[in-house]
Amino acid sequence: MATLDDSGVGSAACPGVTPVTSQKKRPRVNTSGKTPTSALKKRKLSIGQDRSKWLHFELDVPGDDFLTKERMESEAISIEDSEWSLGVYRRRRENENGQEVMMEVSLQCAVPSAAWCAKCKIELEVATDDRSDGRVFKKSFDCMINSSSSSRGILLDWRKMFLSGGRVSAYLLITRICNKFLSFPDFSDPSETGNDELICDNQVLYVDKSLLALNSKFFARLFSSSNGPYRLEGRVEDIVATLQTVYPQKGSIDESNACTIAVIAKEFEFWDTLERCENYLLTSDKFSIIEKMEASLRCQMHSLLSQCSEGLYSVGDVIRLMDNQPDGFQASEKTKAYLFDLILMLNKRIKTEEVVLD
Repeated sequence: MATLDDSGVGSAACPGVTPVTSQKKRPRVNTSGKTPTSALKKRKLSIGQDRSKWLHFELDVPGDDFLTKERMESEAISIEDSEWSLGVYRRRRENENGQEVMMEVSLQCAVPSAAWCAKCKIELEVATDDRSDGRVFKKSFDCMINSSSSSRGILLDWRKMFLSGGRVSAYLLITRICNKFLSFPDFSDPSETGNDELICDNQVLYVDKSLLALNSKFFARLFSSSNGPYRLEGRVEDIVATLQTVYPQKGSIDESNACTIAVIAKEFEFWDTLERCENYLLTSDKFSIIEKMEASLRCQMHSLLSQCSEGLYSVGDVIRLMDNQPDGFQASEKTKAYLFDLILMLNKRIKTEEVVLD
């Protein structure tokens, strides 16, 4: 089941898609201190406006059910060959004090095929039945839905919600349906990837802070340390390629970017992305052993390092590996130190075997 989420819980792969680079001009950092009018319009909630063309979903949540059930869903509604339902789910996420239990309100969609997609507007509302302290939470966002969309919704502290019951509702407006795969985001459009801003090389990347924080303790620390601006060091193209790997469409990892993405994924603590890079390098024949060894040592990819070391049975094997480096490649001091230690270990093994034979 494909699900929608602006807070960024989970993600799914979309096979057979190649990333494309948008020709849209990326916005520069606004140094005036004023928020652009267009950005304000995008973030403005439209709950309470005309609902004649919107579909309405509603789910009552008794207090007892909420305390005893992990998930509650409304009946599914069929729309343009897709099925939609509103649900409340108990989630667990890591924070500084350990695990935190949250509730997520999401509007979910099961699509008919991998090629089906739709552009939508979604508004969620959560209201408690507590008469003494009744509260309402609202959220509105634009999104594209396809077979690889991740869960989108509102994350709330479950201990403070629905102890006496409550009601969740959602409004859906499908503005366009298409039948083709979506291109990978370049993070230049806040309606596609989120309204939060990262700054890299004086350029703005629009992201979803909740999605990145959920996938990375690095970003969780970054976003909790201040209210921004959030700045990253590195080439914009490399940062974008790495961020694509944790967004719903799952940017591809190939010969051109595997080693670069691995380095940034380790820095950002995108462990799933780092594992994908390692799995690619384990099976790829596009890299020499010493190039793979360099990447494994730099990014702590232990399985890859073990594979690289398997064929080095003698001191001669190690020396030949060092003498036959690819054109333009220069092993780092860390790789040289590892190979030197390997030579010492092999020499020690040889001497031990000689003593045993004597």
